[in-house]
Amino acid sequence: MESTICVKKILITDKLFRLLPDKASDSPRERAVVFVHGFLGNADDTWKAREARDSFPSLLATDPQLPDFDIFLFQYVTKDLHPPAIENIAGQLRFAIKEHLRNDSIIFLAHSMGGLVCMSYILSLLTGREKGIRLTGGLLLYGTPMSGIEWAKYARLVLKLFSFKLTPIGLIDRLVNANRQVEALTAGSEYIDRLNGNWVLRVLNGGHPEVPTEQRAWFPVRVVSGNDDWVVKESSARGFYSEIDWINTDKDHRELVKPKNRLEMTYQVASNFLRECREWMNPQSLLKLRRQIDDMADVHRRKCIADWQFQLSFDSDDCKVLPNGFALPGFRAFSVLCCSYKFLLTHNFLKFGFALGGIAAESIWSDDFVFLHSLRLGALADDLSNTIRQRIKEALGEGEESGWRRLFDDVVVRIRSSKEDRWYQLKAGALEKVADGLIRIFPVDSEAANLVGKEVVADVKFRALLPAAITDYTVSFPWLCDGFTVRIAIDGNPSYLVESQAMRGVPRLESKAEKQRAIETSSRDLILPGSYLRFEWGFKEAVPDESRR
Repeated sequence: MESTICVKKILITDKLFRLLPDKASDSPRERAVVFVHGFLGNADDTWKAREARDSFPSLLATDPQLPDFDIFLFQYVTKDLHPPAIENIAGQLRFAIKEHLRNDSIIFLAHSMGGLVCMSYILSLLTGREKGIRLTGGLLLYGTPMSGIEWAKYARLVLKLFSFKLTPIGLIDRLVNANRQVEALTAGSEYIDRLNGNWVLRVLNGGHPEVPTEQRAWFPVRVVSGNDDWVVKESSARGFYSEIDWINTDKDHRELVKPKNRLEMTYQVASNFLRECREWMNPQSLLKLRRQIDDMADVHRRKCIADWQFQLSFDSDDCKVLPNGFALPGFRAFSVLCCSYKFLLTHNFLKFGFALGGIAAESIWSDDFVFLHSLRLGALADDLSNTIRQRIKEALGEGEESGWRRLFDDVVVRIRSSKEDRWYQLKAGALEKVADGLIRIFPVDSEAANLVGKEVVADVKFRALLPAAITDYTVSFPWLCDGFTVRIAIDGNPSYLVESQAMRGVPRLESKAEKQRAIETSSRDLILPGSYLRFEWGFKEAVPDESRR
């Protein structure tokens, strides 16, 4: 087989190179592979066997199955007795990538200590302000000592390579005292412990869900060990990764990254891994998916209700003012005939409230609410929205109790044990006025105090107001809901009543309509928070009676 000629382009002197097949275009390709050598290595000798025609990077650069990958070589100082620390090398790598790589996705292929450099680079982006982590598309590690190495063995390697005329103990003392790279590589070193802790926290299996999404990473990782590697133990090269991400080969530490041709196992591991990275989502989409998964993972810590029964009836005529003051001009009443569900009662009170607008609702919402009536005016014209908002604020300005009577009538909140039939009606307690809203506390009295900490059934009934200009209602699922039935009925003769659904996940819903006056929707599946049902209705405009003219 004849050697394929590649051209090595210098991007940063003695630091960053780009390898291009002869006569190939130098325009950026979609993906990039960055080779990072290890301790005592360099951008040339690390990757090429003496008797081989082509180096590892040139084999990949000319592989017809990988035409969408650019090949870069990163180099750093490592042979001096006073070389830079690994974190400083990671900073050099960050500068080189930021200045010269324009690819959508970057896969790192690293040998030995070079893997620690890449890990430090990735962690520095996750804990810093730069957004480059979104470009990381994969990490392939050959013989990387993730849990450190026996520094005496590394000293023997140095002695063998450079034939130092020093006693092993004298050499070890000099290396440990003067060489920060060897000190960091030592098993149990402060650097190794800190690196592993951060890697587990931010990268392994997508990182810990308590860490903000932007400070974690999720990309393919493959680790390769050598059966004859006496420098890095298999357990250290394998690190945190299981059989799924780990491959063992019959190579020693140096031969791991010196495949002579594309038939060797160490080359095919890289080729297959790059094709696998190609099939993953791009890093930007992965970050968005990570956020979605985080939200899903957080669901188990949130409130869960079961067997939700929700029945509402909407009046077709404007509401007349009742003796207790209930009603507002231009509003219609609706009734919550039943709102019952099972849940774990965690406090000795429940909240019931009103919020004007989504911002107000979000600011006062908590899991202690048994019901929150929220008015959303965003779909209305500005002048109409302002009129409605003004009327509500005037009602709230009359005082807490007066405002409450204007907005609600016949509020009943009761609870019972899920295992008993006896109901305990909660008496209305303190009323608090908040920005664009009201919150009423319903304390659990002494008779029902034994229900705190147990599964109970709550049941809520009341009448409330809806602007006549609003002819729709959204049933939101703020919690996990294990099964529900929602029934919406419209008084009078509506010309239409329709339902739309926005459910997270794929729950199976059953809906049935009763002419144009009612719709009942139900599901026995688990409904995820953020799902909602929307009901819309309308009435025919009155036709003038020509006979009366």
